[in-house]
Amino acid sequence: MGRADARIKALTKRAVDAAVPGPRRYVLWDAKLPGFGLRVEPRQPSGEPSLKTFIARYRAGGGRAGKLRQKTVGRYGTVTVEEARIAARKLLGAASAGADPVGEARAGRQAGVTVAEVCDWYFREVDAGRLLGRRGRRIKASTILSDNTKSH
Repeated sequence: MGRADARIKALTKRAVDAAVPGPRRYVLWDAKLPGFGLRVEPRQPSGEPSLKTFIARYRAGGGRAGKLRQKTVGRYGTVTVEEARIAARKLLGAASAGADPVGEARAGRQAGVTVAEVCDWYFREVDAGRLLGRRGRRIKASTILSDNTKSH
């Protein structure tokens, strides 16, 4: 049995409890569900117990040419092995159907409004008189000038 074979086993509560931290981070992969694994962090210098986290890993677009994606499913102790397996199965199932759940979530976060767009909106609204300051009064010209110099 090679080193890679030693990292593949049926992930059960007993196997997760028995996973001991090494000098470096490693992943135990589930024999039943490809792409589902347990990441074991090394023991912390402060003496805290090592972290054990369930992960799901897949290739977006399939095959070797696809982008490698990984998502944290949950931390052991907060999530049971079976709960993590169910969540990973859903994620990996969507990925095998051609979707890219991790990439789509990332694109959704990046597609948000930028700070520059918020500043432009603010100055347009102030110039039009639709944005009011304290006690429902118009924002003073000196405040607008100060805000404008801070933004550039």
